[in-house]
Amino acid sequence: DAVPVPNPVASNVVHMEAQYGIDADADNAIDTWVTGRNAPWRPADVLNAPAAQLKSIKAVRFALVVRSSQFERSKDAEGRNVAENIANPLANDFTTTLFPCNGLPGCTGEVPNVTFPGTAGYRYRVFEQVVPLRNQIWNPT
Repeated sequence: DAVPVPNPVASNVVHMEAQYGIDADADNAIDTWVTGRNAPWRPADVLNAPAAQLKSIKAVRFALVVRSSQFERSKDAEGRNVAENIANPLANDFTTTLFPCNGLPGCTGEVPNVTFPGTAGYRYRVFEQVVPLRNQIWNPT
């Protein structure tokens, strides 16, 4: 059998992070956000999880970090140097915080200081989205 050739779905996505929103006390409100890297929320654990654990998942949130396809040159069209200092985000590695809490009490799931080394010269953008997993027909309560 031939090995399938990878077929990118989206260009310039450099990182994706996902978290489950967990309702630990069954009040239909998210109490904490957890990563799928730790038990009992790893993919294999979730596939074999009891129904009560699965019903505690109320939402999933995603963060995508995307990079521009155009490399930003260090000199402009007239040959002048672009400022290469802390104020110029293109001169350094890209660092961001995913799912920022901004100091809010009780906020969970913040992923601080995610750095992409060797990325100077590109522009980056972070997209975050929460997807609620509530279906009134299948799970009315």
